[in-house]
Amino acid sequence: MHYVVNIEVFLAKAFNFASTDDMDDIASFDGAVPPHFYGVMAKTEIGCQVLAEKGHFPEFAHFIRQHGLESEDPDLILRLKSILWAVGNIGATEGGLPFLEEEEIIPHIMQIAEQSLVLSVRGTCFFVLGLISSTAQ
Repeated sequence: MHYVVNIEVFLAKAFNFASTDDMDDIASFDGAVPPHFYGVMAKTEIGCQVLAEKGHFPEFAHFIRQHGLESEDPDLILRLKSILWAVGNIGATEGGLPFLEEEEIIPHIMQIAEQSLVLSVRGTCFFVLGLISSTAQ
């Protein structure tokens, strides 16, 4: 969940050019999101094997389906965004994309991006879909 907080602070700085103190941070932004544990794991064959064996991805997909349109509970919303970032970073790798395809989760992320009442969740989905679309597949 720290990843969500860090990336949202970073994006807020990148989109609010008012503070000159933050200009060094913004100038160093190359358009890439910070590395994510699951994204780094999914880059290797052994990491994908561990991910499959542990069963984390089906749990992520189930949570997204169950709580994707949550708009009341801040804890669930934070967890949803955290899981969306994990899924996006997994899907941004060649070895990770089959996990998304197997769970057929991309249409659910698109639905959340279109229908969520929480703008930060919509924004997270937008960035996550961008990560997923960065793969050749």
